[in-house]
Amino acid sequence: MLFRSTKISLSSHAIVKEGSDVTIIASGFMTIESLRAAIALENMGISAEVIDLRTLKPIDIDFLCKKVSKTKRVIIADSGPSFGNYGKEISYLLTKKLFKELILPPVVICSRDAHEPTSHGVIREFRVTSLDIAKAIANIFGSEIGMEIVSSLVDDLADVPNIDFRGPF
Repeated sequence: MLFRSTKISLSSHAIVKEGSDVTIIASGFMTIESLRAAIALENMGISAEVIDLRTLKPIDIDFLCKKVSKTKRVIIADSGPSFGNYGKEISYLLTKKLFKELILPPVVICSRDAHEPTSHGVIREFRVTSLDIAKAIANIFGSEIGMEIVSSLVDDLADVPNIDFRGPF
């Protein structure tokens, strides 16, 4: 299990994994994908902190600024489409407050600007995965992901339809 047992709280965020090189901000399922990427990147010597946003509004931007100030690099993983996603809003707020501190601009990883496909054969090309997140982080550090990391992040069962599903397609 990726998450260790923790006391449930209604705070606006949770630190899922401590790290010192890059901060990953995510919400919902992107938190799980971000954690998978962060664990895989440890083999490359990259320490990623993963923050789970439990609420998008209100957002504790001061907390996020404090965490991003520690690493000076940030990736925001958003499962939504590129146009109008929360990742870009967080990127804007962090840039506005930390412009002189950041080593490089925030990187927002998100889905394509299109309707989500219904075919599980092409869904992988649409959705943001742990591999996408890991590649973006490795790129920040001028590295390439090795095949052992790629194979650990590729999920062969991605979006396999439930056997009971009798949908229209």
